[in-house]
Amino acid sequence: MDKCDSAVILKQNGLKVTQQRLLLLDAIINTDKIFSALSLQDKVNDNMDLVTIYRILTVFLENKIIRDVISKDTTRFYELSCIHNPVHPHFVCRKCNNIICLNSLKNGYMSKFKEITGDNIVENVIIQFTGICSKCK
Repeated sequence: MDKCDSAVILKQNGLKVTQQRLLLLDAIINTDKIFSALSLQDKVNDNMDLVTIYRILTVFLENKIIRDVISKDTTRFYELSCIHNPVHPHFVCRKCNNIICLNSLKNGYMSKFKEITGDNIVENVIIQFTGICSKCK
């Protein structure tokens, strides 16, 4: 998968390029799956406290650099929102709690959503399937 450049993303969104934002965004870009704040803390090797990570994630969410994927229990999960990672559904296994990214939706499906939503401005679409994954069945 091609990767985005952290400094470019921050500049395109009018955000100040700081060491902490670069470090966290690089960790996000190099994660090929969904992530939580705790999993990011492991990746930045204790160079940043959890409060700072949450603050930066909030800024990234507000600027649509990342998107919410799902919340399970008390853990909130995210993923990178860029051209290399288009909107796609997720599958959550009830047995192992694994969250699996599924293939992105074809344009035909997206046009159907536009028919349903009419003139409303859709900012986010979350499609989640739950059940038993192929490993657990």
